[in-house]
Amino acid sequence: MHASLLPARTCLWCHTPFEGRADKKFCKSACKASYSRTMLAADAPGPAPVATRPLPASRPQPATLVDWQARCEQAEQILHAQEQVAQAALPFDQEYDRLEQVVMQYYSPDCSISVLSYLLLQVEKGLAQYTQHPALSNPQHAARYRLNSLYMVQRFLQTEHRHLLNREKHV
Repeated sequence: MHASLLPARTCLWCHTPFEGRADKKFCKSACKASYSRTMLAADAPGPAPVATRPLPASRPQPATLVDWQARCEQAEQILHAQEQVAQAALPFDQEYDRLEQVVMQYYSPDCSISVLSYLLLQVEKGLAQYTQHPALSNPQHAARYRLNSLYMVQRFLQTEHRHLLNREKHV
């Protein structure tokens, strides 16, 4: 009799329907090995193990589906919150970019004390605003690194400003 004409049987281990020889009891060798291991364990002292796996669920269990839906809703809330932070952070990031351009455009090692004063004032105003960035609570966010770089620029400009003032006093 041809294999396709034989009635479909189910695997003794995983309960999957399969076709094949009339004396075949498992759909694949892994199921046969698992079944054999279980039967060998039955010879060990203690309670006898169950020889078959539980029947697979044909669809998700209601509790699993509810958990999955809750996880999806939670993920959507997290994404929404991240989008809100990104939108709220946009003006702060634009101000940082503007400050960076101003400092790069006007600073040079031989700039005047009035230019340094202007740059220092701009950076200090920017720092006062940037400390309100909504993402600063996250220690890994780029806003923290930007804030630190603004503080470094401020210290650098203050040092340059002091040096120029000292030079003018001695001249």
